[in-house]
Amino acid sequence: KSLSAPKYCGLYANLAYQLGAKTLFELGTCLGVNTCYLASKNPEAQIVTFEGHVPYIKIAQKGADTLGLTHINFVEGNIDTTFEEQLAKQAQLDFLFIDANHTYEATMRYFKTALPKIHDQSCMVFDDIYWSKEMTRAWTEIKQHARVIISIDLYRCGIILFNPKNQSGHYKFRF
Repeated sequence: KSLSAPKYCGLYANLAYQLGAKTLFELGTCLGVNTCYLASKNPEAQIVTFEGHVPYIKIAQKGADTLGLTHINFVEGNIDTTFEEQLAKQAQLDFLFIDANHTYEATMRYFKTALPKIHDQSCMVFDDIYWSKEMTRAWTEIKQHARVIISIDLYRCGIILFNPKNQSGHYKFRF
């Protein structure tokens, strides 16, 4: 139940590819399915994925090794600390996929922590935006943030873009 459908995995990977993302962070590796999609489609990118549950990260690493995906950095531990530590090592963040700790507080913290590293071409994807009232509240606030130019609501996930050269808008699509 916690895995993304293939069409979403493909969407995330293609989105990162089309945007030319070179630094991709994924909060919530789980079994590594999205991680492998992101890495397969973006072989020149640096993929950093975070997971707090040790058995999951071992499965994800095995899957990536089987596929020969060597440009993934698996970060084990509490995302509340490891995310900030790894983010501090980056000049910028091109793509952020958030599928971890589905609370309002955590989602907002991840968003705000990443903001100083985003740029006009950056993209953030929030999974499970209607999973709970807290996630919906976070999504509603995030898409209204002053730096967000475009938000795309696909019900399962929300995508935000930051390029001020684009016409601003908030869109909903059935996907």
